[in-house]
Amino acid sequence: MMTFKIVVIGDSGVGKTSLTMRYADQTFQYEYIKTIGTNFFMKTIPLQGEEVDLVLWDLAGDEAFGLLRPIFYQGALGALLVFDVTRHSSFEHLEEWLNELRDNIPQEIPVVLCSNKIDLTKEEWEVRESEIQGFAENQGFPYFLTSAKTNKNVSQVFLQLAKDIGASLPDFTSSNK
Repeated sequence: MMTFKIVVIGDSGVGKTSLTMRYADQTFQYEYIKTIGTNFFMKTIPLQGEEVDLVLWDLAGDEAFGLLRPIFYQGALGALLVFDVTRHSSFEHLEEWLNELRDNIPQEIPVVLCSNKIDLTKEEWEVRESEIQGFAENQGFPYFLTSAKTNKNVSQVFLQLAKDIGASLPDFTSSNK
């Protein structure tokens, strides 16, 4: 069995914990609980005829934990980059998150862009879908519009990332041909 370590990164309050809890435990918490340092989740999935353990590291988005985060990037094979469609500032900070990721992981790893909180009305959205699509295309990332609250596209995000990680690992792809 292989293990894929995934870091879930983005600003504080964008729904990283909600997404990982929804995916790993099929639960959703309505009250906001700030992540202190990191949260850790695990889920075993079938992937290309193998069982794969996805180890999800939900990193605190608060700047106060910026000095701690580099420790948690070690060994990551993929990243979920999350922002809140109702907070344009969280979208504007994506480049900073990518820089931090690249500063702490020496090799290129698969990244999936996750636009969270799409269950809120379009009037509440501060980020247009065309902006999201443009950013994703510019970076070469797949992207998903998600809602941890309604479970919209949550499994698809993690499955896409797991597939991309598997495709990037020679040991995994050669054993599954």
